[in-house]
Amino acid sequence: MKNRFSMTALLYSKLYSDAVFFYTLFVCYVRFDIAILYTDCCIHINNRSNRIRMKTQKAATWFGVIFIVIGILGFIPGVTPNGHILGIFHVDAVHNVVHLLSGIIALLCAGSFGAAKTYFKIFGVVYAIVTIIGLVNGVSVLGIFPVNMADNILHLVIAVLALALGFGGSKTEL
Repeated sequence: MKNRFSMTALLYSKLYSDAVFFYTLFVCYVRFDIAILYTDCCIHINNRSNRIRMKTQKAATWFGVIFIVIGILGFIPGVTPNGHILGIFHVDAVHNVVHLLSGIIALLCAGSFGAAKTYFKIFGVVYAIVTIIGLVNGVSVLGIFPVNMADNILHLVIAVLALALGFGGSKTEL
């Protein structure tokens, strides 16, 4: 009887240790799977954040290049007949200098995600104010440079784009 009890105890002991072993394997597998899932999510979030950063910085570069080109073209008489670039948008020397400065600042800010976001926030607010003043006054912005309706619409589009780039997307830099 003693032998039989020992065999039963040994069998139960073996079953218990196997159960503990399989339970431990299962828990390790689940933990490993969760760790992989967590890591994959972090990589996905990090990649999305990097894409947003690159798009914001690339947009700042494009804004800079476009504004510098427009600023330079504004000084070429053949491109600005009667003070209208492309025959549509009213420009003058001050307006061209503003374009050049906006472009240079954009290029300087394009190297950093935080600087690019800040640039677009400030730039968007300033262009929104310029749009409102241009719409209210109709012929100039505070008497500094002339505008027409085409300028006001373009300034509005630029303001909306800049504000979306400045305040949209990723909130923090990782």
